[in-house]
Amino acid sequence: YRIGVLFSNSGPYGVVSGSMRNGALLAFAETNRQKSGGFELLPVTADPAGDLQQYSDLGARLVDQGIRHVVGCYTSSSRKEVIPLFEKHDAMLWYPSHYEGFESSTNVIYTGAAPNQHIIPLIEYLVGNLGKRAYCVGSNYIWSWENNRILREGLSAAGGQIIAERYFAVGETDHSKVIQAILETRPDFVFNTLIGTSAYQFFRDFRAACAGLGIEQSREIPIASCSLSEPELAEIGS
Repeated sequence: YRIGVLFSNSGPYGVVSGSMRNGALLAFAETNRQKSGGFELLPVTADPAGDLQQYSDLGARLVDQGIRHVVGCYTSSSRKEVIPLFEKHDAMLWYPSHYEGFESSTNVIYTGAAPNQHIIPLIEYLVGNLGKRAYCVGSNYIWSWENNRILREGLSAAGGQIIAERYFAVGETDHSKVIQAILETRPDFVFNTLIGTSAYQFFRDFRAACAGLGIEQSREIPIASCSLSEPELAEIGS
């Protein structure tokens, strides 16, 4: 039984997406070794390399081969790029990542956490332990927009405020101006929705800028994020 695997194994968020790809392939291999279903899963892989247009093109190529189930996509933008294709051909996308909610499709199996499972508990923790003044920094796409909207609603209900929201293109690594603005406004915490290489560089540069001013960043201006995972720790560095 052929099943599609549609993940970027390179590009600005290739570390996480590639890990998801490897996880899917491992699951198929383990299923095949068990031989309990009377069938064998044959993965057909496609690498969009972080290009949104390639998600559509490669997704269409998989569907045109008669493949009805595809495991894939890491970002919300890539998921939304292929949903019309899967709905048109009545194929199924198995989406493994957390997502921002506010979406439903009978042609998508959402296996990751929704806002009530991770973003809202995080907001409750931040308000209860760090404060009510946030500075939002994110990649310029729907995941960040919706996460920040949820944060804004949560802070507003608690009498807090968002000092500012700043967005960057996916893959952008120059955050010097926003770091300066954060240091000037001194929020209780930074809410990060940057992804991939953008996030890694921001963490490094913000820590260095704070250290240069004698600020203990992790204690005085901590960064909160619900878009990071273990494979990225090595990329962020010490």
